Amino acid sequence: MRKSKRGLLSLLLTLAMVLTMLPTTALAVDVAPVDTAPTDAAAPAEPETAPAPEETPEEPAPDAGADADVDANADEPAEAPEKPAETPEAPAEDTDAPAGDEAPAPEETTPPADADTGADAEAPEAPEEPAGQPEETPAPEEEPKDEEPDGVTAPAADKVLDSGPAPITLNPPKFEDVQIVPDADEFPDSDELFAGYVESVMYGDDGAALFSTVAGNNLEGLMKTFYDALVPEFEKIANGTRTNTQITIPYEIRPTEAGLSSNTITNQADLDKFYAYLNAQFDMDWDLFLSAILADCPYDLYWFDKTVGYGIKPTGEMIWGGQEGYFPVNGYRGTYTFSFTVAQAYATGTYTTDATKTSATTTAVNNAKAIVEKYKGEDVDWKKLKAYKDEICSLTSYNHAAVENTNTPYGDPWQLIYVFDGKPSTEVVCEGYAKAFQYLCDLSTFTSGNILCYTVTGPMGGGTGAGPHMWNVVRMDNNK
Repeated sequence: MRKSKRGLLSLLLTLAMVLTMLPTTALAVDVAPVDTAPTDAAAPAEPETAPAPEETPEEPAPDAGADADVDANADEPAEAPEKPAETPEAPAEDTDAPAGDEAPAPEETTPPADADTGADAEAPEAPEEPAGQPEETPAPEEEPKDEEPDGVTAPAADKVLDSGPAPITLNPPKFEDVQIVPDADEFPDSDELFAGYVESVMYGDDGAALFSTVAGNNLEGLMKTFYDALVPEFEKIANGTRTNTQITIPYEIRPTEAGLSSNTITNQADLDKFYAYLNAQFDMDWDLFLSAILADCPYDLYWFDKTVGYGIKPTGEMIWGGQEGYFPVNGYRGTYTFSFTVAQAYATGTYTTDATKTSATTTAVNNAKAIVEKYKGEDVDWKKLKAYKDEICSLTSYNHAAVENTNTPYGDPWQLIYVFDGKPSTEVVCEGYAKAFQYLCDLSTFTSGNILCYTVTGPMGGGTGAGPHMWNVVRMDNNK
């Protein structure tokens, strides 16, 4: 019976050894793929933390009743199970590794990391690099800079030029500012001209004229254009309704004025003819121009300082029918600015007149005419004449200071103006009284056709004082 027990025990031990060896080979096969897995660092780390070998001895524990027999009769088989117990534990842990979630988890997370160590630190850096690349995407936005106007507009312009007219050769007139100073000795001075102006204003066309009045009609082209525009402005300056003596006049020249058949120039030959005409027009004799003005309206220029002269500033530009620099051309236009220097006696600035002086003549004329109108219904001539004398004496006072100055000249046109300017502060001498009475008589119509007034000058030996004197002589209706 004992032998049978031993035989059975040996058979069991042998079977156990066989069984233990079978999983070892199977597990060895299973371990191979684990060792060849890409996660080489994880495989060796697991055997170090294997507490399982301590638990494996529990597997042979079912034969607790046979422990004494095994120890007494078979010492070697007792050691054998220890070795197979170690071998199955390692594969047991290995089998847990592929079956569990640990193996696939590193396979999913570790592929982005390339380095063996610090993979977790380098992994965030890797996404930072692609994040920076989108920031460089503005480079394509800068590409439009390469599309400079030369690259974009030039082709469009070329197309326009190819389909449009050919460029032209420009040869416009060359302008220069001019300062004209006339020979002052050839013309009356400002005082003499002012006297003539006062006379011409007060007496109209019957006033004296120093020169011919048709000089402007001999001017041609642009000089005639400027003459016609300046004369009305001179009149405004003289009567005080304009104070600025810088006058700008626009002009425009059309191709037909140059003898061309149309006002639209479409070829270089016609343009050259037009240029030749322009150059001839702008070649002007400005001395002749001023002479014509002074000849026709000398009194209106009493305020002009002829010792300094006047300046001319021209401008000009082409009139394009389309694109600038290309045909067609429709003419030429610009401006001329004339700057006339003001005489010191009538100036508040180089090119500005004193309106209180230049308007004084017109004011005086209007006030004198009002007096004549006031006594227009008086039929008794001597009463009318006496009324004129009383009006004059009420309007002004005698300038005793001027009388005491032996250098006070006669022939001052302001004497007449001072009487009728409406300013009590402006006093006169005998010249003012005599001229004022003469002017009222000249404006009047008397009942008797025999009434005549004269103004006389000469030395006086007594009365108000010896010396030069001016007074009136009136012939009454009885010829006395």
